[in-house]
Amino acid sequence: MERRIEEQYSGTRRMLYLIAAFPVTLMVIGPIGSWIAGNGFWNTARASLFGLGCIAVAIGWYLFLMRGEKNTWYLTDNGLQRVKSSGDRTMISWEQIRDMKWMGFLGFMVRWNKPQTGMNNQIYYQDVRSNLGVGEQEARELISLWREKRTTKSHAPL
Repeated sequence: MERRIEEQYSGTRRMLYLIAAFPVTLMVIGPIGSWIAGNGFWNTARASLFGLGCIAVAIGWYLFLMRGEKNTWYLTDNGLQRVKSSGDRTMISWEQIRDMKWMGFLGFMVRWNKPQTGMNNQIYYQDVRSNLGVGEQEARELISLWREKRTTKSHAPL
């Protein structure tokens, strides 16, 4: 069984768009309102609007750069598979997954251990986290499937 997990925009990304839109709207409406009112509002508010505009540009630039780093997730019999936009595939077995949690505004969080080889060929585990933009019902199904598939020897009960 291999099924693609359909993602939606996460709540954090929507909030960043909203935060970036507010100062840009002020920068457009401020001069028009000042011109209509005929007062010096624009002269006194220019510095603060410029600062807000810089913040909006920084958030917009961050969102633009993050747009290209989208992962595609697949549900398989052996676990979750993450495919990066570059084509790199990472298989995350059910035993590697340490925690799955639905967190309302943030979405569905997955935490797993990634085996790494250190000095003297010692194996240690790196803690990796990711956010999947799925709905609450899909998240609940994934959590129940993970609890069903994981082995009880390697995990403490939740």
